[in-house]
Amino acid sequence: MDDIPTRIVVENEGDRQWFLRGGCPESAIRRLVVHAVADAASGGLLLPEEAVATLGLGERGVVLVTPAEVSYPPPPVRSHEQRPVAGPVAVCVGNRSMITDCVVVPRGTQPRVGHLVLTRLDLAVDYDRETVVPRCRDYPLLRI
Repeated sequence: MDDIPTRIVVENEGDRQWFLRGGCPESAIRRLVVHAVADAASGGLLLPEEAVATLGLGERGVVLVTPAEVSYPPPPVRSHEQRPVAGPVAVCVGNRSMITDCVVVPRGTQPRVGHLVLTRLDLAVDYDRETVVPRCRDYPLLRI
């Protein structure tokens, strides 16, 4: 499947909480507009090292990753790579937002909005029109 260009806004959620508690002005919240791709085959939010550094996100652990296009059964362990996880980060696609962690990918890597974020925000990838569209017009509709 093709990657669909998607404009997202990401911000340091820790900064946002500090602002809400009166600890800093809103202008101090570290935020970026990012030209990412919507990729329903990848898992979550992938941000390159330079974006994570600019946002000042803290490391929150490590995950093993493998290319999303690899099918099942899972590939041999030698094709896995350890990558840090950082956050918390608020991600906004259109008028929908959520708080999550991100997988930190090497500098220069294209940021990706994966399946977990698209599902939580109730967004669908429209490959015919090459855009991301809400499934429910007014607000996310989640199955629980």
